[in-house]
Amino acid sequence: MIVVTRALSSIDLGVYYAATAYPQLLSRFFDLGLTHAARYYILMLPEARQFVIRLLMIFTLVVFVPIFLIFFLFERFPLDTSEVITAVGNNYFILSVYCVLLIINSVLNSIVLSLERFKALLWTAILPYAFFIIIVIYKVSFLTLDVNDVLQQLLVSEVLLLAIYLVALMDLFKSDGRKTSLTVKEIFKYAMKIYPNSFLKPITTRLDRIILSFIATPTFIGHYSILMTLREVSILPVTTYGQMLMNKLSGLLKNNREQISKLMTNSLIVVFLIYTAGFGVYFLLKDFVLHLFFKEVTTDMYLTSYIILSSAIPLALFSLLTYYFLVMNNLPPISWAILASVVVFYLVIFLGFKNLDNNVFSLAVLVSTIFSFSFLVAAKLKKLRWHGVKSKIKLRGK
Repeated sequence: MIVVTRALSSIDLGVYYAATAYPQLLSRFFDLGLTHAARYYILMLPEARQFVIRLLMIFTLVVFVPIFLIFFLFERFPLDTSEVITAVGNNYFILSVYCVLLIINSVLNSIVLSLERFKALLWTAILPYAFFIIIVIYKVSFLTLDVNDVLQQLLVSEVLLLAIYLVALMDLFKSDGRKTSLTVKEIFKYAMKIYPNSFLKPITTRLDRIILSFIATPTFIGHYSILMTLREVSILPVTTYGQMLMNKLSGLLKNNREQISKLMTNSLIVVFLIYTAGFGVYFLLKDFVLHLFFKEVTTDMYLTSYIILSSAIPLALFSLLTYYFLVMNNLPPISWAILASVVVFYLVIFLGFKNLDNNVFSLAVLVSTIFSFSFLVAAKLKKLRWHGVKSKIKLRGK
């Protein structure tokens, strides 16, 4: 992100973030919740691993057709002409393939995490991004970097990711003689339960930039997008920990259910303390951090960064708590929490539309994130209270 920020002009930076928002949003629309379904069944039914991966390969071939048509016909849609529309239209093939790779790589990532193949994860965290940075710096040293160049490198990075995942999972493609009773219908039935969560989440993290592409300048979009991306990067540690926690919770679900709530409570407390301390560190180092990503730092930008990055605290807690509901196969609260956050997000923007600026979008991010986490906590407490009532009824019956 630092390399791209330094290499692109302020206008191109906004065009880049807005253009990439389209495939990132569509990938969540077309994945139909398969990322969570694949992870769930691989943890619960190890004999179904081959079946799940084969289904994934067939599925991505099918969804490529509508995705490609959307990007191919993009410039023919009745949209206002802008730099963003031009960039998307000129790169329709790159963006359509990139979109499909986002789907397949997200599912393969969940499978690799489930099988705890950490060497592969280490390579995925280094190789594609190192290659991206080297090529971009090389091009900058000879030419002026533009949006098309960066989009091409994004695609190459996803191809490298796919290659690493396939090598790591090569043994799963070989027949082991085990049969599974799992059906395609069962996988998609589970996937559709969690699908609203998969799709609604990017509504506040990608659709906002698409909306901004029609009402704001590219420079405005670039500044807002950088801070939002910093927020997303900041919660990577907790989402990675959450993936490992899901493996642990799945084991406790089979052997010792009583320890699940205790482990979750302790994890939430630790994450809250770490991320609160992290925000304090950012407050002390704000000048250093902001000058890495912005060529000019204003007083208004400080305020915007405080609001957006403070929302990383409830976002980290929300992300961690979702793993509890996934393991317990209690999916509706997650989807309802995301839906509620989307409504709150755009309600705040609607109320502040007359004075629309970075701070209105930032405030919408903070309020909606707090609301979604609070909603999920309320759902968990309600479930615990209901289990307590049922236990008392059983005791009285005895």
